Amino acid sequence: MKNYKLSSILIVLSLLIFSCNVLAEEMIKEIEVVGVTRTNQKILLNYLLFKAGDIWYDSYIESAQKSLLDLGIFNPMTLKIFSEVNEEDQIKVIIKVDDPELFYIDIPTFIGEKLVNALYGQIGQKVYNPLGNGMNFNASFSWGLIITTI
Repeated sequence: MKNYKLSSILIVLSLLIFSCNVLAEEMIKEIEVVGVTRTNQKILLNYLLFKAGDIWYDSYIESAQKSLLDLGIFNPMTLKIFSEVNEEDQIKVIIKVDDPELFYIDIPTFIGEKLVNALYGQIGQKVYNPLGNGMNFNASFSWGLIITTI
C-alpha cells in the first residue's frame, strides 16, 4: 500500500513539473504576414510547420524559409522571418515577403540560360503567381528547321 501511495505521489509530482515546463515555453500568439499583394495569405500559412497556439522553436525560422522558397512564388531576395517576444512570453512571428513581378527576370539566369536556349531554337518565360493562388505559368516558344527524307 505504501508503494502505491508513493508511486501515485511521484506521478502527480512529475505531471505538475511537466505542466509547469510546458507553460514556461513560449507560445505562438500570432503570425503576421507583411508584403504580399497578390498571394492569398492562407496559402502562405498552409505551408508553415507551425500555427498560432504552438510552442515556438527557433528552428522554425529555417524550416519556414525553406518551405516558402520551395514554393517558387515569392521573391527570394525579400524573404525575412523573425519573432518578437511580448511581456507575457508569447511570440509574434513576422513573415516579410514580397510577391515577385509577374515577369521576374534574374539577370544571371537570363544570361546563362535564356540566351543559350535561344541559340538552340527555344525561349521561355515563367509568369509568377498571376492569380494569387500559388500557381506559376510557363510559356515557351521553339523554332527550327524540319528536315524530312524520302
